[in-house]
Amino acid sequence: MLAALSYISSLISRRREVLKQTEQLINEFELTRESLLSVMQAMRIHIDSGLRRDDVGVQSDLLMLPTYVSRLPDGTERGDFLALDLGGTNFRVIHINIGDDAMKVNCRKYRMPEAVMRAERAEDLFDYLAQCIAEFVNEIQVVGKDIPLGFTFSFGCRQSAINSGRLVRWTKGFSVPGVEGEDVVKLLEEALERRGDVNVNIVALINDTVGMIATSAFLEPETAIGCIVGTGTNAAYLERSENIGGWERGGDMVVNVEWGGLGTTGSLNGIRTVVDRTVDRTSVNPGAQIFEKMVSGMYLGEISRLLLLRFVDLGALCRGVDGKPFATSGCFSAVHNGIVCGDSSRDLRATRELLRAEFGVGNPSGAELRLVQRVCRVVADRAAKLCAAALASLVTKVNRRRVVVGMDGAVYRMHPTFADTMATTMEELTPQFRVRLKLSDDGSGKGAALVAAAAVGSRGAG
Repeated sequence: MLAALSYISSLISRRREVLKQTEQLINEFELTRESLLSVMQAMRIHIDSGLRRDDVGVQSDLLMLPTYVSRLPDGTERGDFLALDLGGTNFRVIHINIGDDAMKVNCRKYRMPEAVMRAERAEDLFDYLAQCIAEFVNEIQVVGKDIPLGFTFSFGCRQSAINSGRLVRWTKGFSVPGVEGEDVVKLLEEALERRGDVNVNIVALINDTVGMIATSAFLEPETAIGCIVGTGTNAAYLERSENIGGWERGGDMVVNVEWGGLGTTGSLNGIRTVVDRTVDRTSVNPGAQIFEKMVSGMYLGEISRLLLLRFVDLGALCRGVDGKPFATSGCFSAVHNGIVCGDSSRDLRATRELLRAEFGVGNPSGAELRLVQRVCRVVADRAAKLCAAALASLVTKVNRRRVVVGMDGAVYRMHPTFADTMATTMEELTPQFRVRLKLSDDGSGKGAALVAAAAVGSRGAG
């Protein structure tokens, strides 16, 4: 009898310890208001220092890249415009006709062959792009028109004008010699000249976040910020010219924040967990893009997986299951996180089916299902709140009573709880401002054409 009582007492004690450690692990991901305010403060410090980067001794986690986009569309633009979108395994060419009553969009997607992404010469890459452009403009029968064109080039560039930028380094699987350090607009213009059958005018070089501001501003004149939360994350905003070093013209300019780098010098160390540090250590770029690794779609699943794995090791999950679920890096994705977070069924049916079909967990208990959902939600909520805090810092920097934020990205657009959590947190952090988060449409495509439209004035070709 005494042995039985001792065994039961041991089980109860073990259960209490598991519950205690469970709460401790979950609490590491809970952000207090003070934590969010500290993120806002860190963001503002690095924004201000990034704008003064050319000053001796000034350092910033944020690149704060001038885009030389000083005019946003206002809805009065009319005519024909082209856009290019290069940023991965596809290349898009888009034609937009803006009339008095409607905007007509025609788009064609071209695959980027591996041989082109890793071509031996810059000419091979840009000749391929020029060929795609020529095919498209012939197909839609706008040959002969001097069409203003906006080029979304989603690789880091140092710009010296709205239509000029030198590639800093290749990413996303591209590796073409002779491009890094060169003006990508000039390389494309030279390729088009070699063909001699395409008459376009490249008037703007942008990234997708800048394009998103333009897309939103076309319909919403109070737009001053753009934010993407997808595979990666970034933001851009309108800054007063007097705050931008080296910019002598008056008015505003869109600044590309590159906010994924926040935390590189330790400003987020107070809220980083053991899981965050593991994600960073095992990434392709340890020590870089700290903020991005806490919030973006590329990492949400892995953060969830590592936290779930800690509960497996603790004995709170998957007891009696053969093997070790969640042990393989990358096996749990942001899509999985979204499925679990959005499971509103009383018995968490979708979560149960996911665990069975994808991870071999055949008969999880109700407590285990609730814990899996709690893990996924705390990871997603933390990401949304961090994005809201960083965005709130930009709102206070813009300092407009009413401001629209153009939003896009697969996480913001598709995750079942992310957008609502982000909006609620924004309201709590910026009660003195009226902020609207507005889903923006195709900033990398349509946005580039609208930046071109604004750059040339009210009328394009046609």
